[in-house]
Amino acid sequence: MLHLISSAFLGWLVTDGYGAYSTHPKRQHCLAHLIRKAIALTEVVDKEAQDLGQWLVS
Repeated sequence: MLHLISSAFLGWLVTDGYGAYSTHPKRQHCLAHLIRKAIALTEVVDKEAQDLGQWLVS
């Protein structure tokens, strides 16, 4: 996938968690995706994970 991004691209690549982008040197995770993951954590069975998700979204 990264072979489609040429060396002429000089900016930051804002991505979701898709692994194909993980080797890009200037990559930033999309904030909306991170927020969705934190919200999802608040709905899991494990109490510690719920607490972490709640802390992240508050």
